[in-house]
Amino acid sequence: IEQLKKYNVNFDNADMDFAKQFLKVESFSFVLEYAKYAKKEITFDDLVDIFYKDRELRNIMFSIIDVIETHLKTISAELLTKKDPFFYKNSPESYFEESYIKPITEIIETSVRKNIINSTEEHIAYYKKYKEFPYIPFWSLIKYLSLGEVYTLYSGLNPFLQASICKNYKMNTKTFAA
Repeated sequence: IEQLKKYNVNFDNADMDFAKQFLKVESFSFVLEYAKYAKKEITFDDLVDIFYKDRELRNIMFSIIDVIETHLKTISAELLTKKDPFFYKNSPESYFEESYIKPITEIIETSVRKNIINSTEEHIAYYKKYKEFPYIPFWSLIKYLSLGEVYTLYSGLNPFLQASICKNYKMNTKTFAA
C-alpha cells in the first residue's frame, strides 16, 4: 500500500481490509503497473475497477482467440487431409517446404508422445485398433497442437496450401502470417 501511494494511489476512502486482501490475491507487482500509468492521482477503488475491466477485456480477447484457433485448426485439417489423413507421416514433402519438414515432424512426434500414445480419450481409443497407431488422422491430431505449433505448421506449408487457408479469412498469405 505504501508503494502504491508513491505512485499517487489515494487510499483515503478505501476499505483497507479489502485493499490488503486484494493485493495479496492479485499480485502487487501486476497492480503496480496500472498505478504507474495513471497520469494523475487515482483512487484505489478506481484502480481496482480498471484492473477488473482490463481482466474482463483480456478474457473476451482470449475467448475470441480460442474461436479463431478452433476455426483455423478445422479448416486446416479439412484442407490438408483431403487426399491423405496421414499426410504428415506419409508424404510431408508434398505439403511442407523442405526446411520446415524436420521441425514440423518434431512438433507432431512430440504431440503424439505427449498426448496420443497413453490417451484414454474415446476418439483416440478408437484409433488404437489400427496398424497406423500411434499415428492418427491429422483431423484428430491437430486438436493437440498449440496455436504456436499450428502457426509453425502454416508457415511451413507450400504457398498454394497457405493461400487456400487464407481464402477462408479473405487475407493474403503475407497479412495472415503477420
